[in-house]
Order: sequence, then C-alpha cells, then structure tokens
Amino acid sequence: MSNLLNKASIITTPTAYSDGSLHSVKPVQTFGSELVENGDFATNSYWNLFGDTVIENGVCKIINQGSNANSGFNKSGLTTIGAKYNITFDVVSLTSGKLLIEKTTGQTISTITTAGTYSINYTATTTIIQFRRNFADGDFNFVIDNVSLKEVIDADFDFTRGSSAQRENSSDNIESVAANLPRIDYLGGTAHILLEPQSTNHSLNSEQPSTWHSSGNMTVTANSINSPQGTQNASLAVVNGTSGAVYTRNLCNLPSGSGTQTITVGYFVKYFNNQWVRLRSNFFSGSPANGKRSFFDIQNGVLGTVDSNHTAKIENYGNGWFRCSITFDIDKDTDTSGYVHLEPMTNNDTNTHAAIGQGYYAFGSQCEELSFPTSYIPTEGSTVTRLADECNNAGSSDLISSTEGVLYAEIAALANDGTVRYLALSDGTQNNRVTILYYGLENRIRAIVSSGGTNSMDKNFIVTSVLDFHKIAVVFKENDFSLWIDGFERRTDTSGLTPTGLDTLEFRLGGANNFFGKVKCVAVFKEALSDTELQKLTTI
Repeated sequence: MSNLLNKASIITTPTAYSDGSLHSVKPVQTFGSELVENGDFATNSYWNLFGDTVIENGVCKIINQGSNANSGFNKSGLTTIGAKYNITFDVVSLTSGKLLIEKTTGQTISTITTAGTYSINYTATTTIIQFRRNFADGDFNFVIDNVSLKEVIDADFDFTRGSSAQRENSSDNIESVAANLPRIDYLGGTAHILLEPQSTNHSLNSEQPSTWHSSGNMTVTANSINSPQGTQNASLAVVNGTSGAVYTRNLCNLPSGSGTQTITVGYFVKYFNNQWVRLRSNFFSGSPANGKRSFFDIQNGVLGTVDSNHTAKIENYGNGWFRCSITFDIDKDTDTSGYVHLEPMTNNDTNTHAAIGQGYYAFGSQCEELSFPTSYIPTEGSTVTRLADECNNAGSSDLISSTEGVLYAEIAALANDGTVRYLALSDGTQNNRVTILYYGLENRIRAIVSSGGTNSMDKNFIVTSVLDFHKIAVVFKENDFSLWIDGFERRTDTSGLTPTGLDTLEFRLGGANNFFGKVKCVAVFKEALSDTELQKLTTI
C-alpha cells in the first residue's frame, strides 16, 4: 500500500494541520510558472528601486551611501492575496545590516543576516514582493541575484470551524481544540480526521453532575474521580433507597418550534459496582418515545434491551468510560423541555432498580437536535453551539488529471441517516465530477462520474454498515469506470467520457452537501491503477 501511495499526486492523512489548513502530502512539491521577469538583473529595468539601490554587472546592490534610511527594491502586481508562493534568491554578499524580505513595508517574510542561497514559502497578503534594509541596523551592504517567485501548487485543504470543539486524544482524554484547527480524533483507537455538522448542546449544566436533578433515592457526590476529560470532576451516584423513583437527570432546554423533531440525549457513565443502567425518555406531552427505555451494560460496553420508537448507542471512550445515548422524536408544538433519566438497574430488561449502595459514575450530559450523537459540547448554565467543520478547496489542474485517474478514500459515516454527503473531484460544478458519496438509501456507498453533465457511471453498493471504515476507490478512464470497495471490484461501466477541467478536491460538491464523517485517508492518482494495485489499495 505504501508504495502505491507514492504514485498519488495528493495524499491527506491525519498527520499535519495548522490554523485554517488541513495539510496534504505529495511525493514532489509542485510550482507554477516563473512570475519574475528580470530575476537575474540582466537589465536595469522592471524593478522599482529606491534609496541607495542600483543594478549593475548582473546583480542588485543595496549599499549604504550615508543618506538613505529606506533602501531596497520591489515589484507590485506579482502575487494574488491568499495564494501560497515560493521565493528563492541568492544573497551574494552581506557585510553589514539585516536584509528584510517583505510583502510590503512592515510585513516581513524573512530576515536575512548571512550570505547564501534561500528558498522560502509564504502566503501572500499583498500583491508586492520587496527586498529592503532594516531601518534599525545601521550601515548596510547587500548584493542580491537570481530572484525567482513561483506559486506553490499544493493540495492543502482550506479548513474552517468558527468555534472551538472537542476531540478524543491519544491518551483517551477529551480535550478542546481551538477554532479553525482540524481535529485528529482517536475515538475507536485509530487516528482519523473528524468532520461534524453544527450542533448545540441544550443540556444546560453538562460539566458537573452533582448539579443535575436526582431523585430522593440517590446520593450524588461531586468530583469523585477523573472524568473523560482527565480531570477530577465526575460524580458518583449511589442508591440510598428504592421505594420510588431512582435516577439522575439533566434538563433538555430545547428552543420552541413546531412539528416533529428528532433529538439525541446521552451521558458518559462508568462502572462503580452496578453493571446495568437504563436511559428512559421523559418528555411532557407523551411523545411517541416518551417512557421508552434502553439498557446499557457499562461493565462490558454492550447494549441490552432497546424499546421500539427510538434507537440507542454505546461508545467506548477508554479508561472505563462509556457514552450511552438514545435518539427519539418529540412534538415541538408541546415539548420544549424534558428529561432522559439515567437509572441504575438490576439487569437488562426489567423495571427493577439496583439495590441500596449500588450505583455509577456520571459526567457530560448532552441533548442535541440531531439523529446521532456528536462530539461532546461542554456547557455551564447555558446552551453552547459548536459550528460545522468545513474542509474544501484543495488540489489544482496540475495535480488532478481529467484524462484518467483514481479517487481513493478510507472513510466512515457518522450516521446512517439518509442525508447526502460528498467527497468530490470537480471543476467547481456538478457537470464535471468524480464523487464518492453516502446518500438516501441505507448503508449504500455510491460513485458518480459525470462529463459535461452526463453521467458516465452512477453505481452504488450495499455494505454492512456505513458507520464502519471502508476503503473505496473510483476509477475513471474513457470507457473504463469502476467502483472498488474493501478489496473487490463491486461495480463497472464500460461506456462514457471522462470529466473535463478537474481542478478541485473537496469534502462537498458545488458548495453543498458537506461530507460529515471520519477520514483516515484521501488520495488522488493521475493514472488509472491496475486491478492488482486497486485490490491492494482497497483491501481492509
């Protein structure tokens, strides 16, 4: 597999990121055409010279004549704001002072203090490139030659998320990630890029279970052990009587509305001395799922009995912590608040509560208007919204072939909920595209290749669960299209044209239908691989 990825023109894995970018890896860095016309200073033209600066004998000299504090040379109109560039140059000699490489005066790219050959990558914030002496460093004497400026043709994704968000780190602790930084998440044990939709936690006091409401038959002790955050802020809830209700719960304070709304409510729970807990919905109008129950084995991390009219999920967060959640519908014409009870039980299918002295550890309540649980959103007295992850605008026509190629991904869905979610190579429209997508039919992975608005291939394949990771490859070549999943060629089409003008790789298509899920790898190949290579690439 590693040898095959060396053939790729774009590779994205959970390895590198920075503020506003999810970095891709390419075998060889690619540059655009030369932007400087007189980088060898063969003529005394092109550059704007100022102060004690001259071009002579095929070099540019910035030499102190004793009168000019501001000396150097520049050229405007060379760069596009927001694009990435590589500038190379030789400092033939530097005998005094500091040489500044700038986007404009005051916006320094690099400070040079010794002679040598330099190669610097930067992102343009102006259209200018400038070489200038540093005002504060006295005398100056620089000789410069061989200036070259080229756009960097990279495959990095533009990443945005206008709020902080939580992730599971490699130590099995939940931690906060700042706004506009991608999340490398380890939930499930293997690193992956986590892309989630916007969601709001309507559970008002998630952080401290001792502030939740509990029945008179429960004693709740704050800060008993470390929570999934690795901080001692989880509570112990123990039965002190069994004649009546036995539970802890936190209020779901939903916004007003109308019609049916699907919500998901969950808690982090850890075994103390009682194996089973139950989540029971308790919304006030008698919603279809009101009073429905799901049982969770928090000693072994498995589901027990689940009533109809709702679904349940248990996730292992490490260190003995499990996140237990249920999803159900409410009537928002009458329901804007309610509870899901967290109850200690004797087994997985009866209404008998645990005995006195038995209980569980609890932390992190969450109530979302979604059909599945998303990453934890801490709250302290009010609702909190985590904004959506958006990862787009990677690639270029230099890195993506419109003649033939392969779009490869190892991905898993967050939910099997019927929404359309795209990973796409395109020309920025839906007319020319190579796509991998989840869509309305359950547990189906679909591949579409379109040329000029006409589909050359539109095939889908049923997998056991889209929630599991699958290795998927879409091959495109004139009259030769195929969909490979988990080591096998699942679908083919032998008639059609390839798309034209492919220059963009995005986790969406045409500005819509964002891909939300887990991503271990995305790769683009500029050639159609052989069947043997495709089998090796996609085998789980």
